[in-house]
Amino acid sequence: MGSEKDSFERMEICSKWKDEAKEFTPWLASNLDLVGNSIGKKLKFVEREKKVGSFWYLDILAIESDTGVLVAIENQFGVSDTDHFGRLIAYSTGLNARIAFGLQKGSGANTLKF
Repeated sequence: MGSEKDSFERMEICSKWKDEAKEFTPWLASNLDLVGNSIGKKLKFVEREKKVGSFWYLDILAIESDTGVLVAIENQFGVSDTDHFGRLIAYSTGLNARIAFGLQKGSGANTLKF
């Protein structure tokens, strides 16, 4: 049986964290091993609220430990939407991140599914 930090547990994020930016994002940044385990990568924290361009901020910038590849992580409490998806693409491009993913409740009706 694995340890408590081996994987994510499915839950309503809002039931544990009341504020995405002040509570959930900092927790997520300090638990990148969980995120990495879920995608099969070893992630190391680089920066939270990384400025991209003139006025945009990526939630978490990480690096894949084995390759040095930058990883862009964007999270949101609600379902995904084209606004967050578009920003994630812009952040990744602006930072030259080769891996990008969003953490959210689910996908909205207007979100592309790959």
